[in-house]
Amino acid sequence: MLIAGLYDRCNLNKEDDDLYSASVITVSASDSISWLHHRMPAILETEDEVREWLHTGNLKYLETLKLLKPRTCIDLYPVSKIVNRTMTEGPACIERCDPPKKRKVNTLDKFFSKNKRRRREVREYCKNQSWRNKNQNQNQNTRQKREKLSCNKIRKSAIMKKF
Repeated sequence: MLIAGLYDRCNLNKEDDDLYSASVITVSASDSISWLHHRMPAILETEDEVREWLHTGNLKYLETLKLLKPRTCIDLYPVSKIVNRTMTEGPACIERCDPPKKRKVNTLDKFFSKNKRRRREVREYCKNQSWRNKNQNQNQNTRQKREKLSCNKIRKSAIMKKF
């Protein structure tokens, strides 16, 4: 797969070596991979497109920009989890594998599982709930006190008017 990019070489001062930099050009994702990410590399599909992109003579900007569009030539398939390890290299990283079978787990099994993360989540949830309940009770008590005070004020003003 060939992708469009830009590169530059500069020398900031004569004593140092040249500094090389490169960037990959990205475009909006095609419909086939938009579920995965909103951007994708600008892919050059044919030799003519590559030649036109690399042509450094009289650049025809509008024609060259037409090359930068979402493509559907990417084949998506599951690979092994070994690609997640940074030290792994080789053809095993791109070999197609069957997706792991998802075991059907009901909600109660999840809740009572011995998973530490789940227990921590449940603990946090309970803390938040008790905090919420405490706040709700405090708010309710405060509301009741305010209502009592306002009722007492009304009673007092009614009694004062009688005299």
